[in-house]
Amino acid sequence: MARRLAINKATLRKYSNLDVAGYGEMVGKLNNVLDKTAAENLKGVFMAAGRVLQRNAKSNAEPHRKSGRLDANIFVAEGKPEKPNILVGVTFKKAPEGRWLEYGTSKQPASPWWRPAVTASKPEMARVITDGMKKTIDDAAH
Repeated sequence: MARRLAINKATLRKYSNLDVAGYGEMVGKLNNVLDKTAAENLKGVFMAAGRVLQRNAKSNAEPHRKSGRLDANIFVAEGKPEKPNILVGVTFKKAPEGRWLEYGTSKQPASPWWRPAVTASKPEMARVITDGMKKTIDDAAH
């Protein structure tokens, strides 16, 4: 969840003895950057990172493919429009074998595919998010 940076003159004076010329303009530009970042571009950045996890999860599920239901029910979706969040998951009602594979059953040992996908995806997802945020901030600052 994005946080809004709150800077006011009292806080600035508390931590600094400097009088900053152009303070109001700086805060206005900074708030513009944060508003644009949170409102418009982060959803796309997070969706790209979610697709990395989706791709790795589908790849890990491939050896267990019988019906194709599991593969078809690994999804990435946008969250609420006003928030920069996404959801990556599996529709277990349509593909219960995903849960059975991940955790095992009384007749079948666990064969994890989701947790290893999450672990393997973290570095690439972090890179995608970092690059996307840098680009968003650069675009908003100009």
